[in-house]
Amino acid sequence: MDGHDVGRLVEVLENIKSLKGPVLLHIITKKGKGYEFAELDPITWHGPGKFDVATGTMVKPATPPTVAYQKVFGQALVKIAKADPG
Repeated sequence: MDGHDVGRLVEVLENIKSLKGPVLLHIITKKGKGYEFAELDPITWHGPGKFDVATGTMVKPATPPTVAYQKVFGQALVKIAKADPG
């Protein structure tokens, strides 16, 4: 269903509450919907941090960011995979 149709989404979620057993609700959204900068470049705008809303300019943090967990995890997986002869 269209995840941007909040009214319909609430209605469907209310109906799901009364169902018994597992339920799968597939919601489709557009990354950055309604914010042109994000719609044009969804990868950069996936988790942008601070930015100027009017210009779309990213604001550099006062302190350097730490290495993200997912980056370290991904690098470790690649290293393990390269070492695996199978």
